[in-house]
Amino acid sequence: MKNLINLLLTLFLIACTSLKPLKSTNTSPSIHVQTDQVTLEKQINLPQNINNVRWIVLQQGVSSSVPGPTDTILYAVLTPKNNDWSSLAKLKSSSASQESVEVPVQIAKKLFSPKILKQLHQANDYVQITGEQYEPNFFNKYSYRGVYAILVHNNLLVCLQTT
Repeated sequence: MKNLINLLLTLFLIACTSLKPLKSTNTSPSIHVQTDQVTLEKQINLPQNINNVRWIVLQQGVSSSVPGPTDTILYAVLTPKNNDWSSLAKLKSSSASQESVEVPVQIAKKLFSPKILKQLHQANDYVQITGEQYEPNFFNKYSYRGVYAILVHNNLLVCLQTT
């Protein structure tokens, strides 16, 4: 009986002790910018007359060892041919014409040129972006759902998230 009590106490102490990971889990994943418009069109709907795309897909939340779908967030910057956004007229939001959003600095640095970044307000780890608002649901396709679409210096910043 004494051995059983000692075993139970040992197991209890082990369970209450935090184990240190063998390697650091604080490493942030590298952010890979994609520029392939054809691949982006397979993920989301795009307006006509797009000349250039820059986009990033990031995993949301905490990764786990449980198999199953992972929520992701997609940021895309769309640039029109000849600065022509006439195809966006039908996408204007019926609510407020201006919107402010916060984009993580590391995302903004990957998607926007240094010239545009200088014109945006940075606070802590975010870049504050204010611009004309467009209907984000136009871009919905498959599991991606629109969060926001905002015009930034003649580029449309689109954010979508899987549900």
